[in-house]
Amino acid sequence: MTSTDDGWEHTIKKDTLHKLQRFKNLLDHTRDLIFIVETDGKIVDVNESSLINLEYSKDEIDSIFDIIPRGYHENFKKIFSTKEKSSIEAPLLKKDGNFILTEMNLDTVKFNRDDYAVIVARDIRQRKKLEDELRRSLEEKELLLKEVHHRVKNNLQIISSLLSLQSMTENMKNGTFKETQDRIRSMALIHERLYQSEDFARINFRKYVEKLVKYLLHSYSVGKSINMKLDVEDLYLSIDTTIPLGLIINELVTNALKYAFNGRNQGTIYIKFKRVGDNLELKVEDDGVGFPEDKLQENKSLGLKLVNILVRQLEGRISVKGHDGSCFRIVFKE
Repeated sequence: MTSTDDGWEHTIKKDTLHKLQRFKNLLDHTRDLIFIVETDGKIVDVNESSLINLEYSKDEIDSIFDIIPRGYHENFKKIFSTKEKSSIEAPLLKKDGNFILTEMNLDTVKFNRDDYAVIVARDIRQRKKLEDELRRSLEEKELLLKEVHHRVKNNLQIISSLLSLQSMTENMKNGTFKETQDRIRSMALIHERLYQSEDFARINFRKYVEKLVKYLLHSYSVGKSINMKLDVEDLYLSIDTTIPLGLIINELVTNALKYAFNGRNQGTIYIKFKRVGDNLELKVEDDGVGFPEDKLQENKSLGLKLVNILVRQLEGRISVKGHDGSCFRIVFKE
């Protein structure tokens, strides 16, 4: 070979090495984790992204089987032996003991008559998280659609029962219909909160109570200075719990606004709701004229009769104190 030929050969080798280096730099900067391994699993080369994500140095990993859980070894050995192009989900073990869930594409290439496997792994943890969130969201919406007819029917039955109870009371006046209207509104407010919420299955009970009480205060405290103090824990409750609980608060607050402050122009109503151990506890108190305790047991009042029914629906217990103001305490499990 002449010196001229030697020059061409040197130029070709230099150009090839340059292209290989550019290709290597490209692989190092890709997000995917890339391994070149022999058919027995020994790692020949690995890109920089793999080392960064798995937190190893290049001399700390010798075999692909060092960073793949034992339960996946047989699958990889089979792929290496059959030399088939494959795609598989598998975790890669990081140096700190945690895993990166990846989607791996495996292919076999031949170089200098030897077979090598090229493994390209993509981190799919974020994708899986989004898929799981979407799946849960779809499941909730499917459940919601199935429950819509059931809930509408039940709510209409509640309205029908309220009107039936109302028709059996004496001296039906416009005020009694106003109370029934408020009961229906307390349920409609729940559906309004659900419509505005990102979670169609549960409702922020504190925000619901704030809006319900604001409406009742505006409706019944005309001419009086009634202070409403809320101590409601920021809990999310199911609609099946919120509806009876909302109606109970509606009845007890309405009753306090109408009767607790007779002969007075001012007073305070306290609403407390919190989790106590495995139970939920509701207290509605006022500093008004008090409440005859036997009235709750006699069930003479439509509102108190309804409170008793709703407490039984919640499978809860109710106690009442009527001296120095009134205090209703209801304890139940959701």
